[in-house]
Amino acid sequence: MKKKIFFTLAFMHLTVILLTIFHVLDEKIYHKNEPLEKALTMMCSINYSVWRYGFFSPDVGKSNEIEIKTVDYNGKEKTYSTLNGFSFYCQNSDLAKRFYGYKVYNAGDTSIQDICARSIATRMFNINPDIWKVSYTLRSIRYPTMNGFIKKEPVKVSELYSTDFILKSN
Repeated sequence: MKKKIFFTLAFMHLTVILLTIFHVLDEKIYHKNEPLEKALTMMCSINYSVWRYGFFSPDVGKSNEIEIKTVDYNGKEKTYSTLNGFSFYCQNSDLAKRFYGYKVYNAGDTSIQDICARSIATRMFNINPDIWKVSYTLRSIRYPTMNGFIKKEPVKVSELYSTDFILKSN
């Protein structure tokens, strides 16, 4: 009897996970059933399907980029980009996942974009006293669907947020 209860509960648990991963109930649940919506959102956060990337995601082709440009007093520019190896101190996969989440939520929340840009500029000015300008740009990147890729549709890049910080000297 205990085995039957255990297997029934395991089956129900795996069914809920399956429905969550494949976003089967999204249209029926969200905005209609708040307690169930919160529970499923928490489950999606645990298995990363809320971030909409990976095999089970319906919207794989969405990403973003943070680009930081610095200019020193000699006019030399240096560019850091999340697309070209600038790791933001992500030495392990857990930090990389957290940074990915940061980029996703930063792109969607306009109230924190300016404070993040200011923090990055302050950090860049502090670690390199020879720079006088820091440019911060957040871009949205939309890759084509598989059908669009076959039709050779281009990657769509749009600027979400951009600002410059200039250090004045006396």
